[in-house]
Amino acid sequence: MLRITSAILLAAAVPVSAQTPASIDEMARTPLVRVNIAETLRTPPDEASLTVGTQAKAPTATAAVALSKTKTEKLLAAIRGAGIRERDIQTQGIQLQPDYRWDAEPGGRGRQTLIGYIAGNSVLIKTRNIDKLTSLLDALTTAGADSVYGPNFSIADPAPLRKEARIRAMARGQAEATEYAHNNGYTSVRLLSVEEGVSYRGTDVIVTGARVGNELELPSLHVARYQDMETGAAVEVDAEDLRAPYRERVRATLDHLAREASGRGIEHQLVNTSAPYTVALEAYLGFRHGRA
Repeated sequence: MLRITSAILLAAAVPVSAQTPASIDEMARTPLVRVNIAETLRTPPDEASLTVGTQAKAPTATAAVALSKTKTEKLLAAIRGAGIRERDIQTQGIQLQPDYRWDAEPGGRGRQTLIGYIAGNSVLIKTRNIDKLTSLLDALTTAGADSVYGPNFSIADPAPLRKEARIRAMARGQAEATEYAHNNGYTSVRLLSVEEGVSYRGTDVIVTGARVGNELELPSLHVARYQDMETGAAVEVDAEDLRAPYRERVRATLDHLAREASGRGIEHQLVNTSAPYTVALEAYLGFRHGRA
């Protein structure tokens, strides 16, 4: 979305009697019309970017890095096989960190033991074939992608939008300034200056509230016993006594999130994690296509 946030036109009103170009002194005595115009243009995105990653665990750092390299090469082959151009593929680097196991001990204490290393790699890709985005995601996860961040939608070349927004803002500004002049007994206006501020939001902001199935409803636990690991204090709770208040609290939280997002012009969708990620993505892309 492109928005001309401050197309400010400063125009001088021309008197009815004015037959020749006004001098500087005359212009100084002539009323000025200042018009602020905000013009917004909206267009569907034509490209999307994703960051996909692989992760590998091994007893040694060398083995973890080698395994991560093998998984990344397989992932890169799948990316190229999906038709992504080399210039739209960027390997962002490898991450290496120790892998610990937590061993609990009596009294609520414990210790961590080094059991190996975790190596990860991430790749930033860009695609202009948005219609096949879900197929691309399927191919990446099949090829071994352990994480997917995105997609982030954008417009590859916003210059034509800026030009069109500028033309519309100028036309509206001229028309409004002329109307003000006519309403006050002047025939027309002369453009003196233009100030412009352009804001461009190349991505849509969408809030997704992710919930697994048993987060929406308490499971049938009947009586549950909770114990403080440090003090040993325990309490028993009947889940049925909490079911109605829990349901109301969840619903209030979701409603609040939806209202806050809507009030800020942000699209909001509730995603149930029991369904594949691509289902939610397809629903959103379908919404975008219908709005365009």
